[in-house]
Amino acid sequence: MSGLAVAALCLLPLLVVTVPPMIDLPQQLAQIQLLGAALDGDPAYRVQWWHPNKLGYLLLGVAQGLAGLVGDRLAAGRLAGGLLVLSWVAAFHWLAARRGRPPEAAALASLLAFNHCTYWGLVTFQTGVPVFIAWLLLLDHVSAFARHPGAQPFARDAALTAAGTLALYAAHIFWLLAGLAWLAADSLLRRRGVGDWRRLLAPRMVGVLPSLVLTALWYPTLERSGFTSETRVGYSLLERFDPELLAACTFGGLFGSLEPVVAGLLALWLALGLVAALQRRRTQRARAAEPAAEQAANEPEASDSETRVDLHLLAAAGLLAVPYISLPAVAQNTIFLASRWLAPAVALALLAVPRLPARPLLARLTAALVVVSFTVSTANAWLAFNEDDLDGFATSLEAVGDVVGEEPGPLAAAPRLLGLTLIRRSEIVRDLPYYHLHAYAQVVHGTRLANSFAAEASSLVVFRQLPHTPPWTPMLDKSPQRLRVSDLDHFDLALIQAPPETHETLFGRDPRLEPLTPLARWRLYRVAAPDAP
Repeated sequence: MSGLAVAALCLLPLLVVTVPPMIDLPQQLAQIQLLGAALDGDPAYRVQWWHPNKLGYLLLGVAQGLAGLVGDRLAAGRLAGGLLVLSWVAAFHWLAARRGRPPEAAALASLLAFNHCTYWGLVTFQTGVPVFIAWLLLLDHVSAFARHPGAQPFARDAALTAAGTLALYAAHIFWLLAGLAWLAADSLLRRRGVGDWRRLLAPRMVGVLPSLVLTALWYPTLERSGFTSETRVGYSLLERFDPELLAACTFGGLFGSLEPVVAGLLALWLALGLVAALQRRRTQRARAAEPAAEQAANEPEASDSETRVDLHLLAAAGLLAVPYISLPAVAQNTIFLASRWLAPAVALALLAVPRLPARPLLARLTAALVVVSFTVSTANAWLAFNEDDLDGFATSLEAVGDVVGEEPGPLAAAPRLLGLTLIRRSEIVRDLPYYHLHAYAQVVHGTRLANSFAAEASSLVVFRQLPHTPPWTPMLDKSPQRLRVSDLDHFDLALIQAPPETHETLFGRDPRLEPLTPLARWRLYRVAAPDAP
C-alpha cells in the first residue's frame, strides 16, 4: 500500500467534518491570534520565543495561513489536524524506506496518529514524533561516517548532533529527554561497529551542550510561573498491562469496538512478526550445522532486510515503552505523562518486526483492509459527532461574526466571550470533546476568551504576569456550575452548550441573557450591561 494512498485515507476523517474532535486544538490555534496581538504591541501579552515546545506553533501558523487563503478561518482546525496526521504518515514511511522495513508496517503505524493525545489536541507533543524519527535517521547518518577513520570531521558531527537536539528541544522538552536517552543507547549499540568509539562519542557529547544550556535557563522560569500540579500515579504496574488499558492508551479516542479490535490486530501482527523472526533464526542455525554439500543444495536464504528484526528500532520502541511503565499519569501540570508514549512505541515496534510469514501481496492486502476499515469508520464517527453533538455550533459562530463584524479589530477592544459546556461527555468521542470549542470564536472572529492558554506557562504567548488570576470565577470552562451572577459583568457574549430544555428553563429566562441564535444544543447569548433589569 503506497504512502500516498495511506495519507489520503488518513485525511478522510478531516475532510468530512467542519470541526475535528481535538480538545485543545482551538486554544492552541488561538495562540496565533494572541501572537499577532503581542507583535502589534498589546501590553497584556509576551512571547516566549526561546522556550521549548514551540515547533508545533509553526504547524498551527501554516494552517491558519492556508485557512486565510481559502477564506474559511474555521478550516484552520481541519488543516492543522491534517498537517499533524500527514507528518506522522510521512515520518513512518520515510523511516521504513530508509531502513528497509515492510511498507505495510508503515501503513499500520500511520494509524497510530489517531491516538488519545491527538484527540486531546496535544499538538506540541505530537509534532515531536516526526522530529524523533528524523533524530533516529540523523544518528544513522552520523554513525555511518564514524566507521571510516578520517571521513567525518569532529565539527560536522558535533554540529549535526547539536542541530538534532535543538530540534527536539523546540518540539517538546519530553522529546529532548527521549532523544538524549536514545543518543546514549544508540552510542552503546554501535560501540562494536565503530573502530574508535571516542570518535563517535566525543562530538555527540559536545553537540548536546546547547540544548542542555537552554533547558537549564528555561526550567527555573517554568517553576516561577506556577506551572505545577499534584502528582497522580494513576494505574499500578500490573494494571498497565491490562489489554483493555493498553488498547485505550494505544488509541483511546472513540467509544465502540473499532479501536480495541484494531489494537488487537496490531498486537497479533507484532506477535506473528516476532515468531517469524525466531523461526528464521532457528532455520539459519540448522543450516549452519549442515555439511557444506547439503548447504549448497538448499535454496539460499533471502537477504532482504524486511525479513529480519531491526534491533535498533526495536530498542527505540522499548525505550519509549519505559515511560509508559514507570511514569505517573499526571505530574507538573502534564496530563497523560505515561500513556502518551505508548502509540509511538507501538509504531516503532511495528516497523522493527520482519514481514509476516505470508506472501507479500497477502500481507499488503491485509494491511490495506485494516487501514481502509479504520479510517472510514473513524470518518463516520467524526461526522456523527459534528452532526449530533455540535448542533447549533456553526450557527452560533456565525452569530459571533455578526456581532464582531467581518474584519476583527484590535484584540484589546474585542468583545469578551464566556464559554460554558454543561454537557460534559459525548457518546461518540471519549474524554471532554467540548472543553475548548468556544475558543474557535477567537480563531475565527478575534473575540477575547474567559479562559485562555495565555495563562499556561508552556504556551508560546502568555500573559505578561504569571500566574494569572482573572477578576471572575476562574476555570469556568472546567466547572461551569461555579458561575456566579456577578461573573456576567465581565462578558459581552456567552456561548453555552446545554440540553435544549436547560436553555429554555434556565438561560432563556435570565433577563441579562438575550438569545442570538435559535434553540439548539449550542446557543449564543448577548450579555446585557450590569445595570439592565
